[in-house]
Amino acid sequence: MTHGACTIATARLDIVPLAPRHISERYAGWLNDPERMAFSQHSGRVHTQDTCRAYAADFDHETRCLWAIERRSDHAHVGNINAY
Repeated sequence: MTHGACTIATARLDIVPLAPRHISERYAGWLNDPERMAFSQHSGRVHTQDTCRAYAADFDHETRCLWAIERRSDHAHVGNINAY
């Protein structure tokens, strides 16, 4: 599967491969929010843009995929999903 072939579009959301533009202070902030991440494997760690970039670099988008979930109306990054 090629990187570009990983996009999924719905009426309200676009699911696209996580890209450098998605990795922001806001994104790292989500991961550092204990309430939001209470049930996540990322809970309890300190996240920065650098640690987020390193994590994303481990996904080859063939055997391990990491997508950003964007709201279609304004392209706001509202979440992530990964699959192995």
